[in-house]
Amino acid sequence: GVPIFLSLLVTFYATLWLLARPEIADLPGGEAFLRAERAKLGLLGSNERRVMFVFAMMVLLFTLPALTGLALGAPHAVTQWVGRALPVWVVPPAVMFLLFSIRSASEPGAPLLSWKDAEQHTPWNAMLLVAGAVAMTDAVTQFGIVEFMGGVVGNLGIGTTALPYLTAALVAATTNLISGTAATALYCSIFIPAAVEIGYNPASIAVLIA
Repeated sequence: GVPIFLSLLVTFYATLWLLARPEIADLPGGEAFLRAERAKLGLLGSNERRVMFVFAMMVLLFTLPALTGLALGAPHAVTQWVGRALPVWVVPPAVMFLLFSIRSASEPGAPLLSWKDAEQHTPWNAMLLVAGAVAMTDAVTQFGIVEFMGGVVGNLGIGTTALPYLTAALVAATTNLISGTAATALYCSIFIPAAVEIGYNPASIAVLIA
């Protein structure tokens, strides 16, 4: 994704500069306002540093399987053990456990995150939607839907050339009616297995749908 991001950044910047050149050189007072707001925040407090530690642990746990694979190779025993020990299901509960178990510096005896705060401020709808999508993908893999969808795509005569165009057309049409997250969950469960079965790169389909 990084090469695509960099090339698009340069392209969009050049296009906007040529077609919609800015009318003013800078925003008056913008820098002063941002500096004043930054000064109000002050230094990181003890609780903020503890939350940063938990965030760093979350990033490490999420990326460790991939980093181990890059460093040692996929067949290595350590890589395979880390992959088994840190599936995607393990990291969120581990992070929540840290937030609930690490004590707050400002309130003695209280955790960094209380259940009341988690209950009131957590976007449960988004969490349930994403968790359901991951569970559905896992389920269709285990119950043979991968092979079934591959057979359906094969019987319809859809090959590697037509598959990305069909996928893009369906996603573009239906995202006018349903949310992007729901569409991603639905179509990734259908088209990624189909891509695997007909020999198309599933990572390309995942990027296309998202």
